[in-house]
Amino acid sequence: MNSSAKAAATSPAAKTDLELEMEDIVREIIQKEELFFVLVIAGSITIVSVFKALTGMVSRLAHERTRREIAAYIAEGSMSPEQGERLLAAGKRNNGINMCG
Repeated sequence: MNSSAKAAATSPAAKTDLELEMEDIVREIIQKEELFFVLVIAGSITIVSVFKALTGMVSRLAHERTRREIAAYIAEGSMSPEQGERLLAAGKRNNGINMCG
């Protein structure tokens, strides 16, 4: 591609209709402060919800892994069933906060 073709491709005249429409929409959103703030708040709520769901999933996976490890220790005989039961119950006694995983 020669230099004149590159200049034409990057010039404002080379923008497509979709790009121009998107720029107009962004300008309107920024100019209308109420709409801008609503979008920022909605976006923040969405991000927090996704983050909370992911952390909950990771926490449940860690808890299940801990349960499996305790079961393996009991199966191999290096831990008694009573000790395993106490370990699993310890997480439930801490004000509902799962401390085991």
